Order: sequence, then structure tokens, then C-alpha cells
Amino acid sequence: MSHRSGVLGPAGLRVTSGRPRPPACAIASAIAAERLSGLFGTSARPHRAASSGAYRRRPSGLSDSSRRPTMTLGSRVADAAAIGRAACPPRIRRLALSRIDMTPNWWSRLPQCCRSAAASHRPTSRRHGPNGRARLASSVPNGRGGPAYGGRRRPCYDRRPSEIRPGGDLSPQGEEGQLRVSVNRDVESELKYELQDERVGERLLGAEHLGPLSPLGPVDVVRHDDRYFDTPSGALAAAGYAARLRQTPEDTLLAVKSLQPPDAALHVRDELETPVPPVLDIGGWPPSDARALIVELTGDAELVETVRLRQLRRKRRFGDSSTSVEVSLDSVEVQRDGATVDGFVELEVELVRGAVRDLEPVARALDRVDGLTAARSSKLERALAAVRPALAGPPTPSPAPPKSPGVTSDDAFSEAGRKVLRFHFDRMVAREKGTRAAKDPEELHAMRVATRRLRAAWRVFGDTYRIRKTRRIRRSLGEVAGRLGAVRDLDVLLEAAEQYAASLSAKDQAGVNPLFDAWRRRRAEARHALINELDVVAYRELLDEFRAFLADDSVARPVKPNRPQLVRDTAPAAIWAAYHRVRAYDGVVRSADLETLHALRIEAKRLRYSLEFFREALGPEAGELVRPTVELQDHLGAMHDFHVAAELTREFLLERAGELDGGETDAVGRYLLNAEREVTRLRRSVGSPWRGVSGARFRRGLGQVLARL
Repeated sequence: MSHRSGVLGPAGLRVTSGRPRPPACAIASAIAAERLSGLFGTSARPHRAASSGAYRRRPSGLSDSSRRPTMTLGSRVADAAAIGRAACPPRIRRLALSRIDMTPNWWSRLPQCCRSAAASHRPTSRRHGPNGRARLASSVPNGRGGPAYGGRRRPCYDRRPSEIRPGGDLSPQGEEGQLRVSVNRDVESELKYELQDERVGERLLGAEHLGPLSPLGPVDVVRHDDRYFDTPSGALAAAGYAARLRQTPEDTLLAVKSLQPPDAALHVRDELETPVPPVLDIGGWPPSDARALIVELTGDAELVETVRLRQLRRKRRFGDSSTSVEVSLDSVEVQRDGATVDGFVELEVELVRGAVRDLEPVARALDRVDGLTAARSSKLERALAAVRPALAGPPTPSPAPPKSPGVTSDDAFSEAGRKVLRFHFDRMVAREKGTRAAKDPEELHAMRVATRRLRAAWRVFGDTYRIRKTRRIRRSLGEVAGRLGAVRDLDVLLEAAEQYAASLSAKDQAGVNPLFDAWRRRRAEARHALINELDVVAYRELLDEFRAFLADDSVARPVKPNRPQLVRDTAPAAIWAAYHRVRAYDGVVRSADLETLHALRIEAKRLRYSLEFFREALGPEAGELVRPTVELQDHLGAMHDFHVAAELTREFLLERAGELDGGETDAVGRYLLNAEREVTRLRRSVGSPWRGVSGARFRRGLGQVLARL
């Protein structure tokens, strides 16, 4: 069967290229072959060492061209040059071509998926590089010096990566005076969890077992002072690395880690580590793979401290005959310019001995522990998020936000809508910083209220704007509002739960803790999803599009001269429509089920927001209409919150029935009964706040206020 770039015959796929390439592309081709092997379903292994200049003659019948450099992918044949150019990412290809002389740090720069292919590359001799060109081994301590092969004098490195022993020293054999390169390369595999309550981690450290593993010693306590650094332009982070100096009571360690996304709680990263003097000066560090990698990525750029972490680490070894892990409970202080800006607690389970798969039973055991949330980011990423405002410099002073939208009866309805949208958009943006910091739950509450009112404003004013100008904004706003609501709803549940627990004895408090810990864990997961939502590009695009909409005078639909277009002509109809949707429940409210009452709450909220949007145009009497609407909304909202608490508690009891002891089951059951009693009480007493909105007094007041427009 023919192919556009070759022929698929008995020996496999042939990818042809326009001209032969020298063996300088061997590593890049091996990398590409390794990646293509996943597509072809074969093991990517070069037929012979490509750097030795070995060519494999194509089997007859595959193509009319008989001699081109090739590599074998199992039984398949692929052209080294074509694959090297087409499949290998440019950054890796440039790296491969610049490492023909095999400097000490080339192996650490390769992605994990590329190393098995690159490991087969070996120079033809210790004194000669590819194509027989002479290489000059460097005796310069820092690995940089005068001209040599490749334009710079580099340390000689002649062993294959498979011959490196992690933690050992590599002394290249051959020419006398070659640089002795310290190699301490490792793959760090660990489980990472965020904790809301430090006591959860303390209980795990003191446990008699951790999944299938048993304690191997007592708890040890150490202090670490970590200084993370980068260039002012962020060269290390841009290349996918993080670097730090760790000061311990014994020495200072330089560590360089790759930045790779985790798989749930599992973080697997390449790591280079070596002892260095305690100075942030690359010229004062001895030669090592870690230092060579930093030099390669940063060049002569200055290194600056980005953030500092002070950690109190409590650690303990667990293990069995084949596996050993170190469990660490880290209390972290984030510092910037000497000031503490944040703090958090994290639990780590680092694999010391064994295979990564040996962490699976440990992960399953920790997944069942309430109060633990899989950490989706590293400590550095969490710290940078905390100090990001400081890194960005002092904020530009902005004028104080207005206290009201400023809608008047003579405004065009579309312009009034933009005033309302601008007012609540500014409030939403102003609360983002506090929501991220998570120091005051009212910040998140205020941001959620702002998004609610924005969505309500779209319902009132949305028909006056061109749909194509607003569709994406409304959809994206709904996604952000959903994330905020998920966290806020759990905040309300936990606040009520803490008030309930405060009235209990110590024994009963311990009994309901598993339930409340499960909610705290769910809340932490919801908050993590919220922060991810605020960090994605789509949220920034939402802000930009919203600002463009507010500044664009062409977003309003044209209105015919004989159609109502001013607030005084259009607002009364909009407000009466909102009120009619509320009063439609008058015949069913006293016998309504919880779902119907929740729908009534939503309509009451929309009526309240409609009154508030036009409050200035309606006059001070509008406040007398807002008050009973708020009372009805709050009453129905409290009933809904207790109903949700009861449903979640019932779900918890069903899921955890086999894990709770008798005392915990009884305590959680009593909380469930208390929530159901509150739902019944509030449902029976809904008549009083309902009459405040549905009665003749409210209707007369509303009619008088609207008539003044």
C-alpha cells in the first residue's frame, strides 16, 4: 500500500526525505523514533549506533532509492533525517544537535520518553566525536573555556546514560586531566496532599501502619530553609525547571527539578542534587550536573531569589521487605523580602526504595483519610501564587469604586444596563485577590454575589444587546459563578456545622468529626477547582471581553423611535414581570414541596435584584420594598441549606456505613435528625415572610414607587 512519503511493504513503513543527513541528527532521530514507536506499536531501538556512521541498506522493493541513512523501528524502517526534522520538537532537536560531544548534562535535559532511544548513542571513540572529528576535553573547573568542538570547551563524557549510577561519581576514563563530574541524578516519586487541619497529618505520622507499610523508626524533626531562584526573565521556569538552595543543619544542597504535571496525588520529577556553598552565585559552586544544567539554561544572566520557604518537617520512615517510604508533614511559611506572606501544611510520601507502583496501596489508603486533598501543584507553585502581587510590583492606585450604579429615569435602558453591569463587574474583579488569598471567606462570598447580580442583570437587560456581542461573556460568567458557588455553599454548611458542634460534648464532637472532615475535604477540592478556573486563559479572556463590551457603544440593538427605550418607560414592566413570577406561587406556597419552595426563592432573589438595579431611579421608598423581599429570600435560603446538609449527611452515612464505629454513627445520625427538624420548622413558618411580599401592602407600595418614574 502506497504512502505519500514512502511505501508500506513487508518490512514496514518507509519515510523518505529529500537528502541524506549526517549522523549529527542521530540523537534527535532516536528521540523521534522513541515517540513514533507509540504510534507504530513497536519498540524504538536503532539497528546500530547511529553516531558510528552505520547505514542500513533498504530491503529491495520498498523504494527506487537504494542508499539513505535509516534506523530500524523493530521490523520497520524510517529515515533518520525526515523523522528528526518532522517529529522531534525544535527545542529537543536543537539540544541534540548541540550535544554531539556528549557533555555531562545532555542526559538530564532529555524527557523521560526519549531516554531509552538516546541511551544507545555512543561516540565511536573516546578521543573522537561523530564523523571522527577530534574532541578536546576541558580541564577548566567550571566547564567553560576557550574554543573547542562545538564552539565551546566542554567536559568530556563518554559513558552511556545507562552506565550512570545515581548518587555516584563519574570519572571519565581516557585522557589525563579530564574533568571529574559529580553526578547525583535521581527520579523523585512522591505523593503530595494538602491539609486543612494539621492534626490529620500528625495522626498519620503516629499511626501503626500506612496501608501495607509499618513504621521503621521514630518521628524525626528537621528545619529547612529553601531559597528558590531564577533569572529576572524566568529562564528556568520557561524551560520547565525549578531550582533551589536548601539550607539544612548539616550543609547546603543545590537541587534542580523538572516541572511536570502530577497524576492526581502522584508527582514524578527528574532531580539533580549536589552540595554547594551557601551562596547564590554560580561561580562559587563546584562543577556538577546541576550546575551545568543551570549554566546551559541561564547563560550569563543574573540569578535572583523568587521566594523563600521556611519549613518545619516532621518525618518518619515506613516500609516492608521490598518498599520504603518517608512520610513528611511540612509546616511551610512563605516569605518574600523577609516578610511572611502565607503559610500552609502539606503531607508528602516520598518513595525511598521500591518501584512507583508500590505507592499505589499507600495512595488508596490515604484517599480514604478525611482531611487530605491531592496536591495538584508543587510548593513552589503555591508559594508563587501567594507572592504574585509582590512580584508584579505595587498596584496602580485606582479611584474609589462608586457606591451605586447611578441609574436615572432618563437613561436609555441599554445604557442603564451597562451601568449596572459595570458596577458589579468592578466589584467582582476587586474581590478576586481576596478570594485567591482565602484569608477571609467574606471575600469569596462578595465575589459570588457580584457574579450572581451580573447574571441577574443579563436577564433584565440582555435583550437590549446584540447576542453575538454577549454570548461568550454570559457563558463564561456562568462557569465562574458555578465554581464560586460550589465553594461558598460548603462554607455555609461548615459554618452551621461548627455552630452545631460548639453545643456538643467533647465525645459527640469527636463523633461528628468524620462528617465535617469529609466536607472540609470536598471544600478544599472545590476551592482548588475554583483557583484553576481563575488561572486559565479563558478567565482572562472573559475579563478582557467584558471590558471591551462595556466600552463599546455599538453593542446595543437599534430601537425604533416609537418604541419605549428609556428607564422610566421600560423599568416598570420589567419589575412588574419579576413580581408576577413571585406572586404566581400564592396558591401553592403553603403546601409546596422543597423543590417548589427553592424555585420560589430564586424568583424572590431576582425580584430583589430588579428593585436594586433601579433603586436610585425609584427613590428612597424602594428600600421598603427590598426589605421584605430579603426576609423571604433568607428564610427560604436557610431552609434550603438545612435540606442540603441533611441530604449530604444521609449520603455520607450510606457511603461510610462500614467504616464508622457505633459512637460516630450515632453522633452523625443525631446531626441528620437536627437538620431535618430545622427543615420542617422553617417550612411550617414560611407563611409570615411570604405575606410580607404577596400582601396588598407590598403591591400598593410597589405601584406607587413605579408610578413616580
